[in-house]
Amino acid sequence: MKKRLVSALMCAALITTGLCACSSSDGFSKGEVLSSKYTRNSDAEKTYNYRDGAAEPPTAYNTYANLIMGYELKLFRNYAAQNDGSFVFSPASNALSLSLVANGAKGDTLSEIMLALGTDLSVENLNTCSSYFKSRLESVAEAESKKTDELSGKKAETTAFMRFDDALLINNNTDVKTAFLQANADFYGAQAVRLDFAGDSAAAELDKLFNSNQAANATPLKKDGSLVSEDSLSFNDLWLAPYGADDLSQGKFGDKDTVFMKSTDSYIHSDTAQGIIKYTAKNPLKLVLIMPNENVKIADYIKTFDSVEYMRLLDSFNVTSNANSSVPQFEIPAKEKPETMAEVMQKTGLYTLFSDKSDFGNFAHSKGVALDGMYSLNNGFILSKIGVSTVSDKLPDSSLAQGSAVQKNAKNTELIFNRPFIFMLIDNESNIPVYSGVYMN
Repeated sequence: MKKRLVSALMCAALITTGLCACSSSDGFSKGEVLSSKYTRNSDAEKTYNYRDGAAEPPTAYNTYANLIMGYELKLFRNYAAQNDGSFVFSPASNALSLSLVANGAKGDTLSEIMLALGTDLSVENLNTCSSYFKSRLESVAEAESKKTDELSGKKAETTAFMRFDDALLINNNTDVKTAFLQANADFYGAQAVRLDFAGDSAAAELDKLFNSNQAANATPLKKDGSLVSEDSLSFNDLWLAPYGADDLSQGKFGDKDTVFMKSTDSYIHSDTAQGIIKYTAKNPLKLVLIMPNENVKIADYIKTFDSVEYMRLLDSFNVTSNANSSVPQFEIPAKEKPETMAEVMQKTGLYTLFSDKSDFGNFAHSKGVALDGMYSLNNGFILSKIGVSTVSDKLPDSSLAQGSAVQKNAKNTELIFNRPFIFMLIDNESNIPVYSGVYMN
């Protein structure tokens, strides 16, 4: 198994509030974790945090889901246009990070962000809906792991998890507003860290702060910059319906020998594509695989893959319609360095967000604050007979299930994923894509 590549900036789970920092000459602390000084409001009626008991989403949630879905699919199409081969990224992580940034924007910059995410939403809608969406996804598998078996009295054993790891890196000459930091604590929970961008030891300080040793992989910091956003998503889960030993066979994906996994899955389709839906065991996610028809090239199909096509596929779901599918096992390795999302986001309509024309007057008292960049840490993707993961060493080496995941029925559609296809992990409740990619071999 490959060792997980972890960025120095994203080991947020290792941060504790007891970290010490050295004082700099201007009075600010190097490596100061600003977010550790703010606590989330535990009133679920205000924050809609699932952990705090928010059983129902905000009233604007359906509107939020539809608009965020549209933004993410546009992001997906633009991301695909820049990549010739297989790729994977988290459009949901990007949308959450942009939603947080919206809290610091003013004037035309705020209008531009809201136009990209959805003009029918207010910043308040964006915050409460983002809080519910993020906290629910992170909490469901977490709650499962804390359950106690009624017979044995032991806690359930599960390796399933989902975690959004977001960070804001702030230059130490920037005086951040309390209202922004409190909004972050209440709705997003990103790690906000202030340090000296111009210091030669900035990367090393981050390594020390986050208890890591990946300085070479740190996001580039402009010495005269103000603010950098990073996002990352990691998850792990087994299949709800496990594969059996007889469900594996050798086959060809293009000209490559590949192990295919056979199962009977829910069938979806449109005029130009077919696909299946598979469910994970503990996380509230479904894996959707979409393969264009033989006469349609994957690049041409992606250009038309908008909200209408996406919902046409999902709406074709019928409990009586199944496919006997053969899906290849594959892995897309994690990228070693953070990936800039600026160009892709600019093509979605965020033309001035990263320019000197931007206005972040709600983020800081300091003048001239700009967003230097938004970066994504790509954790890779593994689709295997065991389950689905961003972290290869988290999938257990376990024996396959007894029996078979194939339900023999002559009426089932036969579907072999032996040519390029789209894969997406989607939230069961909202249908918002969480993780998206293309497998090209």
